[in-house]
Amino acid sequence: MFVASFFVDYNSVGNVYAEDGSDEVVKVWVLTGRDQGTILKAMVDDSFTPDTNVKVNVEIVDPTAVLNAVMAGRGPNVVLSIGADQPVNYALRNAAEDLTQFEGWEEVMSHYSESSYEQYRLDDHIYAIPETQTFNVMFYRKDVLEELELPVPQTWQELIEELPTIQGNNLSVGIPTAAGSSTTATSSTAIMSNVPDLSLYFSLLFQYGGDMYNEAGTKTTVDTEQGIRAFDDYVRYFNDYGIPTIYDFVSRFRSGEMPIGIAPYSTYNTLMVSAPEIRGLWDFTVIPGTEKTDASGNTYIDRSDFITGNASMMVSTEDEQLKQKSWEFLKWWASPETQVRFGREIEALLGSSARYNTANRDAFANLSWSVEDIEVLRAQWDETRGIREVPGGYFTGRHISNAIRKVLTDKEDSRETIIDYSIKIDEEIEKKRKEFGMPVD
Repeated sequence: MFVASFFVDYNSVGNVYAEDGSDEVVKVWVLTGRDQGTILKAMVDDSFTPDTNVKVNVEIVDPTAVLNAVMAGRGPNVVLSIGADQPVNYALRNAAEDLTQFEGWEEVMSHYSESSYEQYRLDDHIYAIPETQTFNVMFYRKDVLEELELPVPQTWQELIEELPTIQGNNLSVGIPTAAGSSTTATSSTAIMSNVPDLSLYFSLLFQYGGDMYNEAGTKTTVDTEQGIRAFDDYVRYFNDYGIPTIYDFVSRFRSGEMPIGIAPYSTYNTLMVSAPEIRGLWDFTVIPGTEKTDASGNTYIDRSDFITGNASMMVSTEDEQLKQKSWEFLKWWASPETQVRFGREIEALLGSSARYNTANRDAFANLSWSVEDIEVLRAQWDETRGIREVPGGYFTGRHISNAIRKVLTDKEDSRETIIDYSIKIDEEIEKKRKEFGMPVD
């Protein structure tokens, strides 16, 4: 084994083409797992390479290795399943290719909702293709709500009005929290995570008419009246209404202790596999919204929902031929046909709990969802909003989480707290924009 380690590339999957200069090979790094990489390599070898004559080497790599490899000039040509915050950060350092330079990019993006690639946009350029996506929906126990004689809440106000009845029966409601721990459902399992979940705060911010940054991306707008109202209402759910900050949603939903919960839609797969005894007793729908009045005086419910996910990114190269081959691979990978086949093979291998949450809307409709489920998910998907990345944006989520924890733990004034932290966010954005030679406010 020791001797073989000098000759065998354990990261590579399937047939490995020699990079001897006789024919350029596209190097693709997969940041998920070996099962995903094996299926991808098999698909490449039996459909992509024969059709295009483009050779591809697929390697399974730890996500932390990408940055070091790119800096050393030994990185891949294409990275799959990279985090949503990464493409723009690589682009700011001239390490990611602008996909709008290639012919046919509009047709590729036509299969995706605009909110799915908002995080990969910088000015008028797009630096990645959405690969997977996630957004919240509302799960509810039909049997428990029927017993309590409560309807499914359509607005946040209705949910607040139902809380006394729910809590009066020693039950609770679950919403994503940035202050404690809650169950995070992935494509294959449900794990307990300490990573702050700001998705509901972002959704409230959009529903109240706010945004994360100004149009130029030079300042945060969480200190506007809309942002302050969203922040104040979010922390009130925990401080004033007693909604728990630490909970395991799947376990409590299964037992009936938490008959209503806001969670990623992939939780559906977890519940179908891990809680067969309550099948038929629960369902999911769009998240509660905020009642608004349009210009004509008509009332409607704004159900704006935060969306994020992983992406496929092309690493910068000066080799035009290799760049074009990498784009051919990305076009093939992002096509509905490829995404459908990959999703079906992953589910066939790993089970329904690993149902692929593709960001390709045309492919999504051909996966193993029922017609009723697809209608609900499409209705929520139509109201999703993405948050674009800006230089120094890593400070935004960090300090909003700090502000939430400070209000919940120390009972500080919510308005003063979010304004104080918005100043720190703006300072970091200004610092980073100067570093990259970009105009500041």
